[in-house]
Amino acid sequence: MTAEQVLPFGTGLRALVVDDEPVIRQLLEVVLGDFGFRVASVADLRSARERTALENFDLLMIDKNLPDGSGLELCQALREAKADCKFVVMSGYANLTSAVEAFQLSVADYFVKPLDLTDLQARLSRVIELLTLSRQNRKLITELTSKNSELEGMAVRDPLTRLFNHGHLHEVLLQEIARSQRYSHSFALALLDIDGFRRLNEKHGHAVGDRILRQVSELMRENSRRSDVNFRVTEQLVAARYGGDVFAVILAETDRAAAAIKLESLREAVRVKNFELSDGVSLTTSVGYACFPEDGADREALLDAASRALRACKRAGGDQLVGYTAELRELENAGAAQAAAHAKALSRSLAAGSFRFVYQPIVRVKDSALFAYEALCRPTDEGFRHVGELLETAVRTGRIRELGRSLRRIVVDPMPQLDQQVSLFVNLHPQDLSDDQLLEAETHLSRWAQRVVLEVTETEAIRDYDRARSRIQALRQHGFRVALDDLGSGYSSLNLLAQLEPDFVKLDMELVRGVRMAGRTARLVKHLVEFCREEGFTTVAEGIETEEELQAVTDLGVDLVQGYLLARPAPAFCGWTPRNKR
Repeated sequence: MTAEQVLPFGTGLRALVVDDEPVIRQLLEVVLGDFGFRVASVADLRSARERTALENFDLLMIDKNLPDGSGLELCQALREAKADCKFVVMSGYANLTSAVEAFQLSVADYFVKPLDLTDLQARLSRVIELLTLSRQNRKLITELTSKNSELEGMAVRDPLTRLFNHGHLHEVLLQEIARSQRYSHSFALALLDIDGFRRLNEKHGHAVGDRILRQVSELMRENSRRSDVNFRVTEQLVAARYGGDVFAVILAETDRAAAAIKLESLREAVRVKNFELSDGVSLTTSVGYACFPEDGADREALLDAASRALRACKRAGGDQLVGYTAELRELENAGAAQAAAHAKALSRSLAAGSFRFVYQPIVRVKDSALFAYEALCRPTDEGFRHVGELLETAVRTGRIRELGRSLRRIVVDPMPQLDQQVSLFVNLHPQDLSDDQLLEAETHLSRWAQRVVLEVTETEAIRDYDRARSRIQALRQHGFRVALDDLGSGYSSLNLLAQLEPDFVKLDMELVRGVRMAGRTARLVKHLVEFCREEGFTTVAEGIETEEELQAVTDLGVDLVQGYLLARPAPAFCGWTPRNKR
């Protein structure tokens, strides 16, 4: 083809003719073919709908009056579907009203039959010019939108890691604080620092350091189905590069205990990830975190709390998780040392199994017969003064589930020596409810499921009642029974009573202390006991220390009692003798 030759304006385009007159269809097939179009034709609206649903056309020439409806209906449908084509309407009965209707539907042109072929060529040429121009404009807008998105991304993203940058983190924090205040949610802010990163840079070079930063950031962004580590990214996680080798993580709608578990999983994921360092050294991180609103009610206070927790973690030797406490502000150095000492004591205890159990009898009121024992953990590592420090450290460091598994391995050791009619109450932290190991048939605890009562403690930490109820139902199907601890300690426990429908209900010790004084407390306990009896829940009054308390709860109709008056916690091998036979 010479430079003077020009291709027909319809070259490479597809046209559909919709007309019930065979002569018109045949004419337009020939004419449009001469204009360069590849042409198809149909005789009715139904056929046109079927063709346009399956095929893409650039030009539609549609008769307004078809045997089965108006051609304008097809124009309307394709317009709503945002079809990338131009419509041309034809009519042998044209009037001003029909022309206005057509142009209201963004029809490109309107022809009156019979068609003037010279006029048709000129006007269709302009229609195709409009089609080409609109497509070029859309392409340009798409390119500009993409470029704007890239520029916006550059404004909020760190160029090396592609995580959010320091500045955008501050904006996201303000948004999350406002959202959490509006819906009364808590959330956690964590700062993660790579241990010894400066030495790593000096030893391996900045190129390796940059690669490590990118790989850590990829771990934070990794899709859960592609990940081969225990940490899982969720929609509730926002990650940012806070500066240097420090990353920030926002965990939305997450309380302190859940945040600790997730952050410990992240810390462990970094440790086990293969970062291909030539000397084979594992990468470790220090993580400090704080929770909104208890640790900081605004952005600056929350960042300060998380920073203090991170500094405490680094001073304690790193390679661990530290949650903010008030002591870090008042006695930052001493608090860090104590937190670090507890964390190391927990690691020692989990590695060596440094725990023992004592067992306190639970007695039937009606005949003073032994009903069950409650297993009470006692840490043997000198780093813990009492079990409260052990549990607090496990929650703070995200290792409460690991601790629970370790304790459940040894808590049932005395079961073979106990009478088959005697049950065992085993304390269960709410975080343990979601541990699938509880449902595995071959675990130490599951073998005794028919005689084990899982006593859910720290009930104020339960937020998702539906999930807790479904987990408890699954535990019951495996043979376990469930007790709710500290009933009456607050509205949340009363709400859980209705939601979870436990087999046993333990009355809060303060209620037991108060029943010896006539009045509201005694009436409250009486109503609770009556409600539980009607619902089929067995009631347990714990903390009984005096004869007066025992007589009071007996008069109120409590089923089971427990306390120092009856027996102190002791090794399970110690026998039980009813008080009236001593």
